[in-house]
Amino acid sequence: MQRYVMIWLSVAATVFLGFLGLSEYMVRVYVEPHDLLTRHAAKMAASSTRNALFGDSHAALGFTGQTDVINLAFPGENTTTIASKARAYYRRVSLDLVMLQAGAHQFAPKRDNEVGRDYDDGRLQIGGIGVLSPWHRPQLPQYWQVLLKGGNFVANRNLQTDGAQTVTANFGKLSQAERMRDAKNTVLSQIPPRDMNQTRGFRNLQNLIEELMAGGARVCLVSFPVAKSYRDIAKGYPNFAAARKSIATLATRHEIPYADFWAALSDDRQFSNSDHLNDAGARRLAPMIIRACEKPVQATGSNRQ
Repeated sequence: MQRYVMIWLSVAATVFLGFLGLSEYMVRVYVEPHDLLTRHAAKMAASSTRNALFGDSHAALGFTGQTDVINLAFPGENTTTIASKARAYYRRVSLDLVMLQAGAHQFAPKRDNEVGRDYDDGRLQIGGIGVLSPWHRPQLPQYWQVLLKGGNFVANRNLQTDGAQTVTANFGKLSQAERMRDAKNTVLSQIPPRDMNQTRGFRNLQNLIEELMAGGARVCLVSFPVAKSYRDIAKGYPNFAAARKSIATLATRHEIPYADFWAALSDDRQFSNSDHLNDAGARRLAPMIIRACEKPVQATGSNRQ
């Protein structure tokens, strides 16, 4: 009986190790060449650009085409992750202009409660074991499903040379009813709390600003545009206006620029959905952000903390 148990365990171990080996091969050969986080991390590791933009998908999709600026924003990243990434990047790159996305939606409960990704923990280094990666491991069943069905691993966004991840979808092609439905669903999922100071995300942002400024950075806060349909629905939820006011107050207190482009664009053809720009919108907005962030801020003296 013991012999059969040992045989069974040996077979099981062989199958398991074989599965891991094949999974690792799949990740390295089929997935990672198209995986945006892997390519994003590689671009970040290779960059020495002093001027950088950090944020989530609003920034990742909404800023491209500017020389001497790297877009290090990545979809879904909260302020915990943004702070980790900024620290990891500027540990080896000299500080200059640091643009931090600060939008009301970033402090909504769902985003605020997320654990975040730690760019300092070593597991995002290129060349690591893919099947052990906290990014790839949870997605292995989906990877196998795609592979076994004969599908292809294709990125759903275009990675630009400056790190931006752009799309060409045109929100303006949807019917008015479809655009309003998209906007309503998005707004309802992004309502920030009334008191931003009670959120972990807002405290993270404050701490990061102070840390970057202490190191000599020129810090600028940036809010990205949302479509008119989004803005119209958000008017019915006062927390959005309160959150934007809190962000403006934060910038004033630190005497740094606040590039608030919440209502800067109203042409739906420059959006991919109700709260993300497409490639055309990103290229139009980017120089506007640079001009706003480079504009001198009049010191208030007593507001400095």
